Amino acid sequence: MAFMIPETPRDYDLNSKEGLMFQALEKLPRDYYVVHSLKTANVVHNALLSREADFVIFHPEKGLLVLECKGGYPKYDGKWKYGNGELMPHGGPYIQAETCMHAIENSIKNSNCGYLMKNCRTYYGVWFPSLARDNLKAQNLPPEAEMRITLTLEDLADPLSAIERIFSIEKNVDQKLSKADVDILLSRFICPQFDLAPTILEQRADQEVIFHKLLAEQKKVLDFLVDQPVAVINGAAGTGKTWVALEKARRHADDGEEVLFLCYNKQLKNALEKRARSYPNIHFYSIDGLACKICNTSQSDYPLLNKELQKMFMADAFPYQHIIIDEGQDFGQDAIEENGIMQLLCDMVTADENKNGTFYVFYDKLQKIQGRKIPKFIEEADCRLTLTRNCRNTENIAKSSLAPVTQRQPKLFDLAIPGAPAQIAFCDGADQVVKAVDISIEQFEESGDGLTVILTCKTEVASVLNEQIQNGKYNGKYFFTTCRKFKGLEADNIILVDVDANTFNAEDVMMYYVGTSRAKTGLRIITTLDDDTCSGLLMEKFDYPADKTIKNPKGKLADKLNALRMKIG
Repeated sequence: MAFMIPETPRDYDLNSKEGLMFQALEKLPRDYYVVHSLKTANVVHNALLSREADFVIFHPEKGLLVLECKGGYPKYDGKWKYGNGELMPHGGPYIQAETCMHAIENSIKNSNCGYLMKNCRTYYGVWFPSLARDNLKAQNLPPEAEMRITLTLEDLADPLSAIERIFSIEKNVDQKLSKADVDILLSRFICPQFDLAPTILEQRADQEVIFHKLLAEQKKVLDFLVDQPVAVINGAAGTGKTWVALEKARRHADDGEEVLFLCYNKQLKNALEKRARSYPNIHFYSIDGLACKICNTSQSDYPLLNKELQKMFMADAFPYQHIIIDEGQDFGQDAIEENGIMQLLCDMVTADENKNGTFYVFYDKLQKIQGRKIPKFIEEADCRLTLTRNCRNTENIAKSSLAPVTQRQPKLFDLAIPGAPAQIAFCDGADQVVKAVDISIEQFEESGDGLTVILTCKTEVASVLNEQIQNGKYNGKYFFTTCRKFKGLEADNIILVDVDANTFNAEDVMMYYVGTSRAKTGLRIITTLDDDTCSGLLMEKFDYPADKTIKNPKGKLADKLNALRMKIG
């Protein structure tokens, strides 16, 4: 597996398909370094010129390759254009790639390490991930569109031969970089903090293969939905529900169709909207936001929403052809259920078979923290699918999150790698909680620079950290919010606070499950449970005999939660 910098793709437009290309480039051998979205800046004639390369691929013995990526179906009629007819900037992808290559060369030449360019070959190429090679070759392409430096749809399966084909092109420069030269190129120009990267990447390489590839199971679900107008798809946290939902929406949008994407969590809605900002025909709303928009009210009014939807239905005025609901278990609130909102929305897009409308609901029955029950529509659905493979958490984190919820061993562990165990800190009071949080942050920073988020099982105001939080951040840096608000999102590292006896009762244990399952690689659980309370929990939740004294109850509870005891001094 190649060294990927960063380990996961930076923000990108879904239309570009850079995520798929990132996954493909991960398959390159370990002596390849791949940078996603490398920016350069040079001052030329007192003017600042900035460039951004989609991918930069570096091999110590072969050279440096800049790849410009163009998703969709571009056109050429004397000028390069996007599929929608809009003119491409910078003279088209080949000139853009060459310009980016020269910008990187100039950044190096204009430094005190300019001598490196005498011994490093540089190349550029273009990748069309949506176009088959034979189809592209059959077109009347401009002179700069040299097929030897062009990658196509077929190369998504394995780009190595195409990359090596480009590197085999003869250059006037001999590739003779010493190990010291390579270190300088990496640390100064390709990834300024690369001295930390190899250790981090080596530790997590196997994990990233699992976390950032499209699982075969997800492909099967997407393929099945092609001919299925109505379906509900269940999956535990981390099984890729939101990814599949978003990919399904994107496929409809690629066909020029209008998609309504609904979720309950406003933060999730905002995050998805940002990811799909290049798709104006995917419309993201929280269910409350949709109700307010359609009813033109400041507060959601579901009886009124029912009436307004029926008016639109009768007038054939509903503007969407497809509806996708994520986190569907949260749509079981009484007001939504009593007014039959989910069924009505389904009827709006599927009643007329000639319109080929679809209605999909993605849900996790274990994350039922907004409504009291699973919506009737989900329970009575004819077509129900299940995602079972975990593509977010390590096995240890998945086990820790599910421990107080279910004692079974679900299939979602099958493909997960073990990873580091969660750690649990038993604190005597607020001061120790703060200390445990600080230690956790320090440990995560030592192991890598992944995103760390602090979640509370309570409300922000009721949290023991309330006085340490300003503008939603701990220490002015680390995002702090509730498990409820962060549902549907994820972070590399999660620190869960305000874990007490109430956390594990029947009504609140889902908060623990939601919070812990947001973690991809690192999890810390900060609790104020004492020995007596731990003993009670062991008896109530884990079937310890009530007539026997439990020795070391904190240690035994940690074992049951699949966590190590954390030292806090």
